[in-house]
Amino acid sequence: MFQVEKASVKMLSYFDVNCMVGRSVLFQEGSFFSVTHLIKEMDYYGIREGLVLHSLSKEYHPKVGNIELLKEIEVNDRLHGCWVLLPSHTMGLKKSFLM
Repeated sequence: MFQVEKASVKMLSYFDVNCMVGRSVLFQEGSFFSVTHLIKEMDYYGIREGLVLHSLSKEYHPKVGNIELLKEIEVNDRLHGCWVLLPSHTMGLKKSFLM
């Protein structure tokens, strides 16, 4: 029978590409909104890093959510920001938030 020494086995490092922080409009039991809680959940499941967006980017406006995301994850090297952008055909919305 084939045996492997524990020292020779490398642990997998997981990278979650579907993380979100911030309060959602619709509350779902078991949900959370803080970066601290997200990190605790990642630790529990053995996830090393994550690609994260802010709920405001999805539910309000991308620029507002992107700015909030930068503030919340700036001191955490395990979380990588995922910016949300508007399609090019929404010029009216873009102008109102860029100026």
